[in-house]
Amino acid sequence: MDDHSRFAYTEILEDEKKETAAGFWERANDAFKAAGITVKRVLTDNGSCYRSHAFRDALGPERLYDYRTLDLLNDDETKDALVQPAEQRDVHWDLSALELIVHMSGGYPYFVQACGKHAGMCVPRTAASRSRTQKLAQPKHARRSTAGCTSHAERATPAQREVMKAMAEDGGGPSAIQDFVTRTGKSRTSDLSVSRRVLIKNGHIYAPDRGFVAFTVPGMADFIHRKVLD
Repeated sequence: MDDHSRFAYTEILEDEKKETAAGFWERANDAFKAAGITVKRVLTDNGSCYRSHAFRDALGPERLYDYRTLDLLNDDETKDALVQPAEQRDVHWDLSALELIVHMSGGYPYFVQACGKHAGMCVPRTAASRSRTQKLAQPKHARRSTAGCTSHAERATPAQREVMKAMAEDGGGPSAIQDFVTRTGKSRTSDLSVSRRVLIKNGHIYAPDRGFVAFTVPGMADFIHRKVLD
């Protein structure tokens, strides 16, 4: 029962086994979502089924976190990160070159830093032009992007790669957990909870909102499509 709206979901079940409790929670949570209710805390008694790993996994790792907005830099923030340090050294960006870096970096702070650093080291001190920036920064960006994605892929187990491949079908955007559970042929979210939890812990993915996960490294979905991880 939701303690605010008093909306309730009930079932008559045959037993109080851990698997039964976990399955009930998943169905109840779906019902709450359909009613527009976001569950933030779950209160149960001290029964063994509720203290089990199965029930804990059904709740998901999201229950451990205080959700706050976590996102990439927007275009204005990316431009500020590039322009302000340059202007302190009396160096000015050509507008088209600046737009190129904004597009190439995808708002990922590490890529912004890497592209800005190498463009600043190699272009004339008076201006960062588009042609020079494209020639110098694009290979650096490509190497860093590929290296970062390869590192994440190599550190993942086969089960974790299965989750990542399912997530890649959403491109660079967040993936609904229920969607990639279906794509992997699983019947319950708890079937992938261990892999999902370890991927979050190891920094491969993060949870931008309740019920969603996304890659921490931009371009990871494209990398997976190119390499077809096995």
